[in-house]
Amino acid sequence: MPCASTERCDVVPVSVSKHSYSLFAVRRKTRWSGFNRSFSRSNLATSTSALSPTLSLRRRISKVKVAGVEPKAISLAHSADTKGMPLTPVAVIEGKVAASNMLMDQKIVPDYTGIPTAVFTVPELARVGMLEAEAREAGHDVDVRFTDTGGWYSKYRIGEASAAAKVLVDKSDGKIVGAHLFGPEYGELINFFGLAMKLELTAKQLKSMTAVYPSVGSDLGSFL
Repeated sequence: MPCASTERCDVVPVSVSKHSYSLFAVRRKTRWSGFNRSFSRSNLATSTSALSPTLSLRRRISKVKVAGVEPKAISLAHSADTKGMPLTPVAVIEGKVAASNMLMDQKIVPDYTGIPTAVFTVPELARVGMLEAEAREAGHDVDVRFTDTGGWYSKYRIGEASAAAKVLVDKSDGKIVGAHLFGPEYGELINFFGLAMKLELTAKQLKSMTAVYPSVGSDLGSFL
């Protein structure tokens, strides 16, 4: 059965395709006690909290059998030890990639570009991409565009006085490398920045969008 993110859940092994392949469906905060000894006898690596798959979420293993038959490969989804954030949408992406790679014998690598996250406080706090320090450490010459939006009409009409946006734009190509929003409905607005990063749009291209006014989306152009 599905479990809440705060609960501890057991590993649920699932076999498919007449045991030619095996899929381990694992959830957040999995109980690994008892499994580590089995994994240690194979070449399947683990970390302290998760399985360590290849980039394509597959791992060819030895000395592990399903119904007496050694599978060709094991595909791994969350909570695999991947580059993805521990978020439900990320788990869905990784699950689809793992299943596709297993059933179609492919080596597709998940694309984690532009995946946003939000804390649904009042107001909402949302983020996608790098922090300013991370961007500079990665070698980006960033233009930091900070805007206090607390006095804007999109906030005035709902009686919210606290809101701000910080967008990081790479000066070399004009592309967005990070966005950080604090304000009402900004958990929805952050998706536009995620899409722009996914499609490698420049800040100028995103700014050219005309939005409904005075929706929260109408704020976006003025952030840039």
